[in-house]
Amino acid sequence: MSTTNVEYTTLARLLKNQSDSHFVTSIKDQYLTLQCYPQLSNTVTMSNLEFMNRVGEMNRMGDIAIAYEQTENNIIILGIGSLCIELKIDNKNIGHIDNIVIHPGFMEQEKTVQEIVNRLTRLAFNNSCYIVIINSKRDLSKKFEELGYTINGIEMVKYNNNIINHNNRAL
Repeated sequence: MSTTNVEYTTLARLLKNQSDSHFVTSIKDQYLTLQCYPQLSNTVTMSNLEFMNRVGEMNRMGDIAIAYEQTENNIIILGIGSLCIELKIDNKNIGHIDNIVIHPGFMEQEKTVQEIVNRLTRLAFNNSCYIVIINSKRDLSKKFEELGYTINGIEMVKYNNNIINHNNRAL
């Protein structure tokens, strides 16, 4: 899969005012099952309404950036990344970028990661985030350092194994 017609938007904008159930189903299936989400955790099944509601909830807390290609009959999701904004009392919020996944068959992966991270970083700064944190595997840290991020301490996690199979997590 190689293309030069990559477009970027947010998942919420792509789905805004969308009444075509086939379109919503296609985007949902690509996001959850076909291309992106299985790399992060176990596959999730949900209705179009549940998906649209969840995207709306996530949009209130941050956003999901997507890279896609518009074909004659379809939209193909090439990459995703999410931003969660942690609100603070003093209005100096914290942005958390996570779940950056690029379609494995897409040839312009590095450029797409850069664009998604840069868009999410700008969004965080525009929402009064004084710091943006990226969660990543250690071997990918150099890629984020090239985008101006620095290693700052360590992160420790404890997974809720009733919800996620942490062995399948990507970035």
